[in-house]
Amino acid sequence: MKKNKTTQKILKFILLVGMILVLISGCADSKAASKDIDTYGVSFSDIDTLNGAVRKELSEGVKNSVLRARQMFEFRWTALSTIDAYYTESMDFVEGVEYQSVPYGQPVHTGSYVGFSSTMEEYAQAVNDAESKMYTEQGTYEYSETATKYSPFFSNDCSAYLSYIWDLPGRYTTSMFAEKTLRKTDTGYSDAMFQYVGTDINDIEVGYALNKGGSHIIFVYDVVYNEDSEIIQISTIEQTPPYIRLRVWGDGGNYGTLKDLQNMIDSSGYEIIRYTGIDKVTYKENPYVPLKVNKCVNNISLPISDTAYDEAASGEAFIDNGKYAIEGWTYNEKEIEKVQYSIDGGSWKDAAIEAYAGVTRFSAEESFDGKASLKICVKGVTSEGEYIIGDFTVSPMPKDYKYSVCFGDLCGEMYRPQQDILVETELSFDKPSESKISFSGWSMCSEKVISFEYKIDDGLWNYIETDFDGEIYKNFSDYTECNAYNTFKGGMSLGNLAEKTSGKLYIRCVTETNDVYDIAEISFSLGEETKAIFGQEVSSDTYDLIIIGIYALGAIIVLVVAFVIVRIILKKKKKAKLNDKAENDNEAENETAEESEASRDINDDDNPDVTDASAEKEQLDENK
Repeated sequence: MKKNKTTQKILKFILLVGMILVLISGCADSKAASKDIDTYGVSFSDIDTLNGAVRKELSEGVKNSVLRARQMFEFRWTALSTIDAYYTESMDFVEGVEYQSVPYGQPVHTGSYVGFSSTMEEYAQAVNDAESKMYTEQGTYEYSETATKYSPFFSNDCSAYLSYIWDLPGRYTTSMFAEKTLRKTDTGYSDAMFQYVGTDINDIEVGYALNKGGSHIIFVYDVVYNEDSEIIQISTIEQTPPYIRLRVWGDGGNYGTLKDLQNMIDSSGYEIIRYTGIDKVTYKENPYVPLKVNKCVNNISLPISDTAYDEAASGEAFIDNGKYAIEGWTYNEKEIEKVQYSIDGGSWKDAAIEAYAGVTRFSAEESFDGKASLKICVKGVTSEGEYIIGDFTVSPMPKDYKYSVCFGDLCGEMYRPQQDILVETELSFDKPSESKISFSGWSMCSEKVISFEYKIDDGLWNYIETDFDGEIYKNFSDYTECNAYNTFKGGMSLGNLAEKTSGKLYIRCVTETNDVYDIAEISFSLGEETKAIFGQEVSSDTYDLIIIGIYALGAIIVLVVAFVIVRIILKKKKKAKLNDKAENDNEAENETAEESEASRDINDDDNPDVTDASAEKEQLDENK
């Protein structure tokens, strides 16, 4: 019975050690944050197109900071007359063109810093009033006695934008941020308003900022991890000429790789800082910038490109005879049962649908004879009713329709201006983690250009950063001039894609009617991922097997050592018990012997006659 209890104790101990090992090994691979993706109000940037994406749970204050960043970024306005952008820019804010966000400027001496000397409401009223100072006066910063920086009257700069995001009591400058940022070795660090984090992008979290004192500051808008807790994408948002930019770095991004971001930090002298009071940041809904969609978001991605909030996507596409695709996606608070479309008021047809990254994608294919324009209506059907997703026109391709495209850089190669020709190339990367696609260039069309987009394989179309270069039109006078947009710049890595695969990157241009034309098709192939271990490069599969083997061997060694230790302890205990028993037995024997001797002595003393008789008998025997 005792032996069985001892065995059970050993088994329980080994089981406990095993459970501890499992927990330790599990923790090594489960540092990833919660998979619950907490969006910050519905917008295109919230639609997650990365498989296996993981985001950390954010505090209420950090969420509010992101919302405040969006308030200024997502505000849309149409210029009522042409005004100058910041003095360093060759572009203007052109009459009749829609723009997004508060313009960049430093209205120090004349003008109004939006968010401080004027509210978002006052700014919204000004851009919608042709007689306001937005259109009749300029903001100025008298930099020196002979130099003045000009900007839109209502505007703000990078540090003012960050001050608004963090809900600070006043407008800080980048130098003030730097002066008030303390390091761990500084006295008062724990109570500092801003704390130095470092310069490594792996330490970045949502709500932090990249600051270069006396120069520029950038807010960290979003951080995405893979299931191994490794950062795969970082989104930054910054106020920079001519207006606020949201830039996505890393896998599937639109501006560059994570290495590009790290190089920018290292080469330009940025510091990662955190605001210690961020959990006190508040957010208030603004009727001029309604961030949270009440009902739906609708997108038509073919044959036009338009995204609309709480209303139908619209536009006019110009296509050749033959088949054409009707594609897009929609988000609705109610579950979508089906998507249907109608051509020129005809019967409703079902489109194919699928769930994708939190939205419902739909697709269909039709034929066009090119004789007359067609009106196409797309609707979504939910359990509570119907709503219009898109209402657009398909028209015959004009005979004089043309476009030109030029890539100043496409992964190190230059493609000179070409007319009506799709730029095609092939790229090969040894492994996904080292992949990098960069591109920049311009395009013009017989229609006005308003934006550029890209997608990878069958993913969703994403925006590419767009700018304007006035010199381009001087050499191409036969194109319709649009002095708002004509250039693009972007880049990304492909580390989120599977190794030993291939795919395509598509780039296209969007015109003022939301028509689209393709400008590039880039095929790529990815090799096998490798990892270093014991000074050798091995495949990721081999690396995983080695790591599993090391964990297993370590677990076995620990269990064996634990078993041996337990056996030694039990043997020592058993030997000690035997020694104690032997000592107890000896003591018992001695006590018994002593008791017997004492008993004999007592008997002799109590019977003297018996003793005398024995002595007499011995004497008689001796005489005989």
